[in-house]
Amino acid sequence: MVLTKKYLKQYQNNIRETIPDSVAQKLLLQLGQPALDDDGHLREYSEQDIFEQVRKAFQQYFEEVKT
Repeated sequence: MVLTKKYLKQYQNNIRETIPDSVAQKLLLQLGQPALDDDGHLREYSEQDIFEQVRKAFQQYFEEVKT
């Protein structure tokens, strides 16, 4: 699985918060395509991997905004 704009929009709707486009673009660049591991094998992220990375990015963004 890779991160999509649709997934990000759905996530934002579910938590009733939004993040700037710059943060969304950063997430899409990181998780929006399969990754190569150290051995050169193509690896897709699990749904849980994507969920956790998106959750952490949102949490970090909102902590920075509050301070």
